[in-house]
Amino acid sequence: MSPLTLRRHAGPEDFLASAEAWLVAREAEHNLLLGIVGSLLETPGRSGQAVYLATLQE
Repeated sequence: MSPLTLRRHAGPEDFLASAEAWLVAREAEHNLLLGIVGSLLETPGRSGQAVYLATLQE
């Protein structure tokens, strides 16, 4: 088994650069997350809290 690395992303742009191809490949399963990240891109700071975006990589 390969070790996994948790990578925290600075913002939605960085997160999508890392994960978008994987998410879009199975968009029907990931459309909620894609929509949330899209909202973060359109209205940064809307949540009023820091957002934690991370990916696991082999």
